[in-house]
Amino acid sequence: MIDVQTGKYSSASELSKAKASAKRRPCTSLQLTLRVAYLKSITEPYMQLEQQNELYLLSN
Repeated sequence: MIDVQTGKYSSASELSKAKASAKRRPCTSLQLTLRVAYLKSITEPYMQLEQQNELYLLSN
């Protein structure tokens, strides 16, 4: 394969090594904070519905 940025030929094993090293890079704290905030914003309404459902079932 040819690297588009450098124009150099690279083997498939070199590309797979590059992909593996990219996956192993740690996330920055900002990335983790954004992920947690995003996941919380998605799951919070469902958690509230679950609590309301439990209260309804307990009251009946």
